Amino acid sequence: MEFVKRGRWRYYLITCPKCQEDRYVRADVKQNKTCLSCHKKKHGLAINAKTKVNENNWLYRRWQRMKRRCKTTPSYIKRNIFVCEEWENDFYAFYKWATAEGAKRELELDRIDNNKGYSQENCRWVTHKENCRPNGRSGKFAKELK
Repeated sequence: MEFVKRGRWRYYLITCPKCQEDRYVRADVKQNKTCLSCHKKKHGLAINAKTKVNENNWLYRRWQRMKRRCKTTPSYIKRNIFVCEEWENDFYAFYKWATAEGAKRELELDRIDNNKGYSQENCRWVTHKENCRPNGRSGKFAKELK
């Protein structure tokens, strides 16, 4: 087997059994026998460790922020707002739903019912203007708008 050296790592060429594409795999990841993209189910959508930016990762970052909001925002924790089990550990499931629903970088992820969590049935992609409108939660600002 012939190795290719890139930087400090050695790579070899495999045909991935999942995506059926020829890909270079790091020599120390050989035991997986799949390309790293298939192994993590992201195919180029993960955040680059050095620059923290990637042209294709805006959806991945939205997924991470959605999960972080549910775990760290006190108002979300109090109201028991969570990410559905399907999306919690599987970015690819969220990615498939988002692309099917017409997700674009300029749109925002919105919950239809603010008292329920993030799931396929309760989420949609809307513009920023639509997202600023009150939709169900009664509070100080919602009362002022009425």
